[in-house]
Amino acid sequence: MEQHANVRDTTLVPSPWWLKGAAIVVALFSLPLIANIIFSMATPFLLDFIPSSEEICGEDPQTTGEEQETWQSCKDEMDVMIDYFNEIETSGVMNATGIYCAILLLISIPTIILLWTGDRELGIKLAWAYIAINFLGGMYTTWLYLNIGMMPLGPEAEAALPFSESIIAASSYAQIGTCNLILAGLLVMVSQKSKPQTNLVIPSAFHHQNEPGKH
Repeated sequence: MEQHANVRDTTLVPSPWWLKGAAIVVALFSLPLIANIIFSMATPFLLDFIPSSEEICGEDPQTTGEEQETWQSCKDEMDVMIDYFNEIETSGVMNATGIYCAILLLISIPTIILLWTGDRELGIKLAWAYIAINFLGGMYTTWLYLNIGMMPLGPEAEAALPFSESIIAASSYAQIGTCNLILAGLLVMVSQKSKPQTNLVIPSAFHHQNEPGKH
């Protein structure tokens, strides 16, 4: 009983900078969201300023020489670009991007505050929600963009680069997956390093037996 009474526990308090560092990482990842939200809201207005093909290429010269070919090439390229931006406007991809970024930004604010102030349990739970929404939202908006095309390409360009969209799709999905996998790995490390650890200290029986005055 005497030995059990001497058993004591010591709690190792982890460095607060594990949680503070996680808060800084979330903040750095969240800063571009503000620009994305502004850009998503401004895109419909900016598209109205795109000039027409006639404004860029001029009127049809109605000739049969090199001048006519140059004008037709200019008009075809402008038509492809204008159609591409019109499809972006009508597809709702910018609205989806804005909503996704706004939700992520709203979650990031309490996550940063909780992690910075040391509320480990709730802060880490919100950080996992942040990563999940970042992954799912990024995949969904990328899928929407890929349905339209990541860049305006005419028929000739698509024929010359038959695998370009597949390569872009694979690299886009891989980038999103890798980025969120790194975030998840960092959060697992922070979760482990920021967890208070309790060590039981049991005095040695040999030590007690050899203490002066004790038999």
